[in-house]
Amino acid sequence: MLVNEKFPLDEQNNIFVMMNNKKPFLWAELYSPQQMYNYFVLTQGNSFVTSSFENVNNETIANLLSEMFTNRWNTLFKTIYHDDVENILGYNDVTTETETSNNSDDETETENKVNQVSAFDDDDFSNNEKDNNITTRARTGENQRTRKIIHSGHDGEYLKEVKRFYDLFTKQFLYDIIFSDIKNVVVSPIY
Repeated sequence: MLVNEKFPLDEQNNIFVMMNNKKPFLWAELYSPQQMYNYFVLTQGNSFVTSSFENVNNETIANLLSEMFTNRWNTLFKTIYHDDVENILGYNDVTTETETSNNSDDETETENKVNQVSAFDDDDFSNNEKDNNITTRARTGENQRTRKIIHSGHDGEYLKEVKRFYDLFTKQFLYDIIFSDIKNVVVSPIY
């Protein structure tokens, strides 16, 4: 059975996605498991699958490969590319500002009115009514305003870093190690 028959190019049979789901690849954001799977099938598609794996389902193969190699690959990735990943993924700077203000306003108003009507020296016709109005008002308020500012970005060398990382990843030995490890387990050697 050929590799491209055992591992067709569809999401259901993608062993790299299955391995990433079991034990996540540290580089999955930068070089997707789908791309790796496509590359593997396209480059090894006409090779023969090892006879011991012809009747084994792809999920079992993915679990076996994940247990065998994912920790090794992640350790190699951390050792080689740690600084590069930090530069490529960029930065997030979060600033939170909280402003609180308390307003208190007390107001007292006093009004005295005297209403008097009098008739020339006659006490019977005098009105000695008085009105006293006292009004007190108090207002208290509290305002709180929170503003969150997030600055995200990359330093000025971002595109150069991405290109350098991509070149390293595709041309250096980690990329080759991943595919040679899988090839040594799944693909029959041709002498």
